Amino acid sequence: VLDPETDPELITDAIDIVAAIAESEPDAVMDAAPKLASILQEGSPAESQILTALKRIAEAYPDAVVPVTSQLTTYLSRTAIHIGLEQSQFWVRSLRTIRT
Repeated sequence: VLDPETDPELITDAIDIVAAIAESEPDAVMDAAPKLASILQEGSPAESQILTALKRIAEAYPDAVVPVTSQLTTYLSRTAIHIGLEQSQFWVRSLRTIRT
């Protein structure tokens, strides 16, 4: 469902579901981290939900976001003001921890 050819509305609905699952069971969706990061890079109206899901996955399973660290860093460098200071600070701290 999370493919570029899929209807954007359906992708947004799927992201909402993944984010909701990540809240209570991040292990159930941690394999989606690379796809979520890819969608984030491409641009999505569900940006906030993607960041929420990735944040929850990173909090519970930091190793799950290691493969997407460079994508997240690039995204943050482009959109730090847009996503807000609190989200930016979380990701900067998390990415530093993951890289060390």
